[in-house]
Amino acid sequence: MHIYDTMNNRELSQLFLEYCKEDWKKRSEAARILGHINNQKEIDRLTPHIIELALDSNRFIRTNLVHSLKKIVLEHNIINEDIFILLYFLANSSDKSVCSLIVHIIKSIDRYILIKFVSQLSKKLESSNNYEKLYSLVSIGLISTVTPEYLMDALSQLMLLANINRHKILQIMAIEILGEFEFLNKEYLTELYYICYIGYHYKEIFQNHNLKDNFKEYFNKIKYYNIYLKEETSKDDILEVVNTIRNRGYEYDDTLKILEMSILYTHFKPLRELLEEDENLGKVLLEEVLWYIKSDNFMVKLSAILLFSKIVTVEKVYQHLDKRDINEFFKVIENSLNKGNYLLKGFSLEALHNLVKWGGSQYILEKIEKVMERVDIEKIMNEGYLSYYYAIYLSYYFKKLHYLSARYSPNISEELIENFKDLEFSELHELIKNIYLGAKKRRWLDRFYSGKYLGNVLCCRIRYNSQMFEIVNRLLYDTNYLNRNIGIWLFRLIIEIENRPPSNINPIIKTTYLFDDWYFGTRVEYMLFYSTLISKFPKNIQLETIKTGLISTILTKCLTDKNRFIRHVSRDLLYKLVDDISRYSELLDYHNKKPEEQIFILNKYIKYPETRKAVVMLIKNKLEEYIKNKNGDKNYIETLLKIIYENICEEVIYALFEIIRLKRRNFPLSAEIVKSYVEKYPKLPRYMADTFYKLVNDHIFKIRYTTLLQVLAYVNEGIIIQRRVLNRIKELVVYADTCSKDVKIAMKILDKIEEPECKAILQEKERIFNRCFKDGVMEIPLFNSVKIRYIPALDTVEIVNSENIPISRIIAQILEFKEMTIPKIMVLDYLINEIVSNDNLLNEISSITDIFKILAKLAVLPDYSLISKKALTVLEEISIKKGNWLKDNLINKFDEKNTPFLMKRLLKSVSSPFVELEIIEACKYLIDNNILKCKKPRNIAKGLYKVIYNTYSDQPWIIFKKIVDIVEECPELKENREFLDVLSKKIMDLIEWETSPTAKTYLLGILERLHEDVGYTGGYR
Repeated sequence: MHIYDTMNNRELSQLFLEYCKEDWKKRSEAARILGHINNQKEIDRLTPHIIELALDSNRFIRTNLVHSLKKIVLEHNIINEDIFILLYFLANSSDKSVCSLIVHIIKSIDRYILIKFVSQLSKKLESSNNYEKLYSLVSIGLISTVTPEYLMDALSQLMLLANINRHKILQIMAIEILGEFEFLNKEYLTELYYICYIGYHYKEIFQNHNLKDNFKEYFNKIKYYNIYLKEETSKDDILEVVNTIRNRGYEYDDTLKILEMSILYTHFKPLRELLEEDENLGKVLLEEVLWYIKSDNFMVKLSAILLFSKIVTVEKVYQHLDKRDINEFFKVIENSLNKGNYLLKGFSLEALHNLVKWGGSQYILEKIEKVMERVDIEKIMNEGYLSYYYAIYLSYYFKKLHYLSARYSPNISEELIENFKDLEFSELHELIKNIYLGAKKRRWLDRFYSGKYLGNVLCCRIRYNSQMFEIVNRLLYDTNYLNRNIGIWLFRLIIEIENRPPSNINPIIKTTYLFDDWYFGTRVEYMLFYSTLISKFPKNIQLETIKTGLISTILTKCLTDKNRFIRHVSRDLLYKLVDDISRYSELLDYHNKKPEEQIFILNKYIKYPETRKAVVMLIKNKLEEYIKNKNGDKNYIETLLKIIYENICEEVIYALFEIIRLKRRNFPLSAEIVKSYVEKYPKLPRYMADTFYKLVNDHIFKIRYTTLLQVLAYVNEGIIIQRRVLNRIKELVVYADTCSKDVKIAMKILDKIEEPECKAILQEKERIFNRCFKDGVMEIPLFNSVKIRYIPALDTVEIVNSENIPISRIIAQILEFKEMTIPKIMVLDYLINEIVSNDNLLNEISSITDIFKILAKLAVLPDYSLISKKALTVLEEISIKKGNWLKDNLINKFDEKNTPFLMKRLLKSVSSPFVELEIIEACKYLIDNNILKCKKPRNIAKGLYKVIYNTYSDQPWIIFKKIVDIVEECPELKENREFLDVLSKKIMDLIEWETSPTAKTYLLGILERLHEDVGYTGGYR
C-alpha cells in the first residue's frame, strides 16, 4: 500500500498545495498525488492549481498529471467544466504520448457528460462579457479538434459571430472553428487558452504565484487583452499601445503585434482623437503599419490592412501618404484578393469598405474600383459570407450591379452543381422528395441544406414550379436566422432565372413585413430581392395594396434601419417605386429637423396608409430610448403618446409593447391607448403574428426572450394570439430547460391560454422536468424498460429500449395513450426526423395494421393543435416515401365521420404535389364508388380550396383536372356558390396567365361545363 492511500482527501490536498510551490520534482510529485484524491469538492477547490500544473511545460509534470486526470475522471467519476476543457487543451499537446492518452480519456467519458459541458459552454457564446465570449470560443475551438460532433448546439451562434463581430480576433476564431482551423495555427488557440485562464478565469491565484518567465510573457499580453476586450477604452490606454508599437527596441512576437493593431482598429475613436491632436504620431504609426502590411504572417498582414484602412481616413495621416504608399497598399490588397486565403480576402474587402465608408479621397476610390475590375469578385463572393456582404456593398457603391446576382453567393456550390448535373432522372426525383422532407425536419441544419440543395438544383437541372413555393415560404418563417436568409435568397434566385414572374409571386411580395428581420444579412437579401423584382417585373408591384405595402416597408427602412447601407439602398428603391417623391420629402428629412418640427411631421404622416408604419416606428424608437435611459423629456413623450391616441390604427402594434411598459411609468394616456387599441383590434394583426411565429423560438436567446416578453404583455392585455404562434411556444416549453428565463415566460403565456393542450403540456412539464432532467439531458421513463431521451445540445430525440421490444410497437403504444402529451409530441418529432433516412423504421411503422388509424385520430384531435400538426406531417412523410400508402389507407379504412375531415386537414397542410394527388385520387375513388357522399360537401370543398387557390399553370395539370372531375361528379359541389366562385376565378386567372391557345380552349371548355345546368354566373359571364 502506498503512503498516499493512508491519507484522507484533506491531507492529500494540503500536501498537493505545498508541493505545487516547490521545484519541478516536487511539482511532479504533486501531479501524482492528485490521482489519489477522490472527492469532488476537493478537486473543485484545487482546480486552479491543477490548471497551473498543466501549463507547466515540464514533461514529467505533464505525464504524471495526465495519469492522475485519468484516475480522477474515469475511476472517481469527478469532472468539472475547467478540467473538462483542460483535457481538450492537453489533447492538442505537441507531446504525442500525452495527446494520445488524453484523447482516449475523452472518448471514454459518458457522452451525456460531454454534451452537458458543451451545452454550458455554447450558451456563453451569447454573453455580453467579451472575455467570457473569448473563453467560450477558445473552449469550443479546443473541443472541435477532438469531438466536433457535439457542437451542433453552438453552430448557429458561431456562424453569427463569424459573420458579424466588432472584435476581429473573436470573429476569426469563430470562422476558424467552422473551417476546422484551415488557416490559423493551433498554437494560437493554445496561447488563447493561457490568456483565458491566467488573465481572466483564475487571475488572483496566478498573480499570487512566483511564475516562471514563460508565464510572465503571457501577463504582458493579458494587459493588452484587457484593453482589447473592453466595449470602450481610454485615450491613455490607446497611447500606451501606440508607444509600444513605435518603440523599436521593444521585443515582441507576432501575436502581440496582431493584438496591438487589433486594439487600435477596434477602439478607433480615441485613436482618431490622438491622431488629430498629434500629427507626428500619425506619421510614425503609418510607417509601422505599412511595414507590417508586408509581413509573411497572414494574421499580421490582415491586422495591418484593416488598421491602415481606418487611419488613412484621418486627414492628418492621409497628408503624409504619397502615391507610392497608396499604390503599394493596393498592390497588397489585389494580391490578397487573388492569391490570399479566405480570411485575407474577406478582411481585405472589409478594408476597402472602410475606405469607401469613411474616406473621401477620389484617388483612393479610383484605386478601389480598379482593384474590383482586376479580381474575380464572383468567385470571392461564393467563398463565404465574410466576403459576400462586403462585396455586395462595394458592388452597389461602384454600380457594378452584375455582381449582385443571386448566383454569386456562398449558397452556390460548384461541387453540388456538378453532382446534380450527372443525376439520373430517378435520382433527381428522389433528391426533390428528400428536399421536401428535409424542409420539415426538426433540426435547423437539415432545413438549411434543403434550401441550399434546392437553390443549386434550380441552377442546373430543373425550373421553378409553384409546388416549390411551400418549401421556400416555410424557410421565410424559420426559427433560425440562416434559414430565413436562405429562404429569401431562393426567391431572389427564382425571379432572377425565370423569364416571367412566378405565377404565385404575389404572396411573396405581400410579406414585406418579413423585411424587418433582426439579422442584417436577411435584410440585405430582402433588399436585393425587391431591387431585382422592381427592375425585372415592375408590373407585378402595380397593384395598389402591394405597392402601398412595399412603399410602407421601404420607407420605414429608410428612416429606422440601424444599418447605413440598408438605409441608403432603401432610399434608392423608394425613388424607383414612387412617381412623386416630394410627397414624402418632409418625412425623409425627419432626422435633420428640430423636435417641434419632428412632432409636426409625425402628426402629418400618421394619417396616410403608406407612411403610418414609419411614423409609428419612429415613435417606438423614442419611447424605447426613454424607457432604456430612465430619463428624458417627459412632456415630449406625452406629446408622442397623444399623436398615437388621436390616430389609433392597426400599425400601432409596432409600438404597443413600449406603450404597455409606460403604463407603469406614470403615463395615464398609455393605458387609454392600450384599451382603445384592444377594443378596435382584439386579435393580433397577421403581420405581427407572422413575425412572432418566427421569433418566439428563435435560436438566439436574446431575440427569443424579448419576443416572448412582448407576447406575454399582449396576452395580459387580452389580445388574442394565433394558434400557430402558440404552437411554437408549446414546442419551446416541451423541449427547453424550465430553469431558463425564456421558458419561464413561455410557460406564463401558456398558463393564460384556455386550451387543453396548453394545460397538459404545463402539467407534464413541471412533473417531468423535476425528476427527468439531469446533466442537460431529459430522460422520461414510460413503461417496462422504455424511455424517451431528448438531448438539447444535439436537438435529437432517442427512444431507449433495453428489452429489444420492436420500436414500431413502442411508438404505437405511446401514440395510443390518452395522456402523455409531451411524449406524443417527442415521438412524432422522432418519426418526422427518422422516416426520411431510416427505411427499416419506415417499413416497420407502415406495416403496423393500426398505425394509419392512430395517426389519423391524432391528426384530427380537437384542442391539440400541435399534436395534430405533427401527425399530419408524419402522414405526409410516409406518403412521400411509400407511394399509394396514404391513398390506399384513406380508401380501405374509410370512416364516415373522420375521413372527410382528415382529407380536408391534409389538403390544407401538405406541401408535396405527390401527396396532394394521392388524396384527391382517394377522394375521387370514394365519390365514384358512392362511399363518400356528396350531400354534405362542406369538408370536401374546404379541403379543396387550398389546392385550387395554389394551382398555377406551371404545375402538373393532372391535379387540377382531377379536382374538376370531382366537381362534375358531385352536383352538391356545383351548387356550393362560394366553392364554385373560387374555382371559376382560378380558371379565369389561368386563362389569362396561359400563353398556349390549346390550354386556353381547354380551360374555357371546363368553365362552360361547370356552369351548365347551374343558374349561377359568379361573374363569369
